Amino acid sequence: MLKATDLWLTNFGRTTTYQPPSIDLRDRFAPLIKKGLSGGEAARRLQVSAATGGRLACQIRECGSAPVAPSGHPRGTGKLAACVVFFKELVERGPDITLFELQDALACAHGVSARHSTIAVLLKRLGFTQKIAGYRRTSAQHSKAVPPGVDRAPCPGDQGCS
Repeated sequence: MLKATDLWLTNFGRTTTYQPPSIDLRDRFAPLIKKGLSGGEAARRLQVSAATGGRLACQIRECGSAPVAPSGHPRGTGKLAACVVFFKELVERGPDITLFELQDALACAHGVSARHSTIAVLLKRLGFTQKIAGYRRTSAQHSKAVPPGVDRAPCPGDQGCS
């Protein structure tokens, strides 16, 4: 049974994610509220739920409009946020380093465990792409060339690492 806090809603047997009301609906909703209609009455006229009408009416009364709120977690607040410089240095020093080697180096240097797929998403966000020869920066974000023959970066703090 789904709870009100679940983000997944069922729609005739299909699972769908919550979609906020469209900008068009918000634009049609605002004049009705400003005319003095209640959120429920405006919702009935626009054929949306009373709960959606109430939420939009509150936003319009407080802010004057009903902007779409950003969804998801804020960027740069994950557990790898403090390790961005570490990853940039490792990949620029040794572009042929694998995700699993990056994962081991992260655990060794910072004591943080992360899946290789999470590291891949971070590297993609930083502008690195994986080519056959290794990771490379995209041309727009390429700051300096990695000299050929650079050895793979050793794990900082190699004392306790195996």
